[in-house]
Amino acid sequence: EDELSPVALATRVVLADCVRQGVQQGLWVGARLGF
Repeated sequence: EDELSPVALATRVVLADCVRQGVQQGLWVGARLGF
């Protein structure tokens, strides 16, 4: 994997957190976390 800038790494963390929260709140029916 290519080395990511600090901004890119922070963006990945924020997006992953948003997705996790959305799945846990049932915003995407049938979605499951794989990490």
